Amino acid sequence: PAAPRSRFTCAVLFPTSSFPFLVPSSDLEREHLRANPPIDEAMRQGVWILCLSLWCLSSSSHASLLTRRSSSATVASDVAGEEPLIFPDCSCQCCVVSRPLLKSALTGNHAKKCLPPAKSTGERCLEACRARPEDSVMSNLEPGPLGQLLVPYSRFCFLECRPPSCDSPSRSMIQCIPLKPNQIAKAATAGGNGEEIHDGCS
Repeated sequence: PAAPRSRFTCAVLFPTSSFPFLVPSSDLEREHLRANPPIDEAMRQGVWILCLSLWCLSSSSHASLLTRRSSSATVASDVAGEEPLIFPDCSCQCCVVSRPLLKSALTGNHAKKCLPPAKSTGERCLEACRARPEDSVMSNLEPGPLGQLLVPYSRFCFLECRPPSCDSPSRSMIQCIPLKPNQIAKAATAGGNGEEIHDGCS
């Protein structure tokens, strides 16, 4: 008969009284048990310890995986996938010149703005970043896990970055640059949410 599975191998080596759940479950396994009687006690104990160690290792690995997923999920609820516990500072280098699908509330057209690159480009940074405590555009951010002021990159790029030039083409992965000081003052609001400004590009 074909070689039994590893679960049955442990059943052959160990007394069922010590491991009641390791018992033959098919005629093939019972036939193998009759044709291959248990080996000597010393070998039996050695393999018993090995199987028990492998079972413990498997359980520990599974628990570790669940812990990592749980920790990642608590970093930011709107961030998918595996994310770090400590997020990097926000940077306009993670934003590129784009034309949003929605029209601008100021100009009424699809003016050039800054947004994160599409995921399909493979150049996208994390979904969120850590804003500076002295940020004057988005000043109402609440501290999250580990006291970090997390903001979605889509919001940061749109409110705090600008194309390096109005001639910069969209969809060309051209990195954006920070707003000028006078533009930051215009983007700041009394409520601390920040607002879109017209940077002269169309």
